[in-house]
Amino acid sequence: MEQVKQPQPLRLDSANLEETWRLWKQKFVNYMKASGSGQKSDDVRLAIFLHVIGIALAVYNTFTFPEADRDKLLPALAKFQDY
Repeated sequence: MEQVKQPQPLRLDSANLEETWRLWKQKFVNYMKASGSGQKSDDVRLAIFLHVIGIALAVYNTFTFPEADRDKLLPALAKFQDY
């Protein structure tokens, strides 16, 4: 079986950032499932997300999280959805 390719980094210069995020998130979720990464620990899934998202890591670095959510993927996804 071929190795599953990760999605391209999220583009922040899109004219329709909401739609770009929606499609990118869908590709990311599919990548996590297809690669088997969805079964990994939450902190590892977050690290994969932050690696794949590319330049948008700078946006992530502006977010604040409660201590309990700092190493979790779902709160990060929610912050990007709100962004």
